[in-house]
Amino acid sequence: MTAATLGNEPPFESTLTTPSPARDLACTGAVHRIMGRIDHYLRCETREDAHDGVRLIARRQLEAVLVQELVSARLMGVRI
Repeated sequence: MTAATLGNEPPFESTLTTPSPARDLACTGAVHRIMGRIDHYLRCETREDAHDGVRLIARRQLEAVLVQELVSARLMGVRI
């Protein structure tokens, strides 16, 4: 059984709506925001003088932006 036949859903490629310039711009912005949070998280994780509270806050901020962007993508019609 493949991922495409699981639950009788079409393959991933066909689950996306028609591309549009606005959606492409939104996706570019989402990637930029996520990468910014990943950079911040990694800097906090690798700093020797950062305490566990700073690391935990950075991790929660990264999780929050991921959830926010996934919800936004779902509202734009991307099946996740």
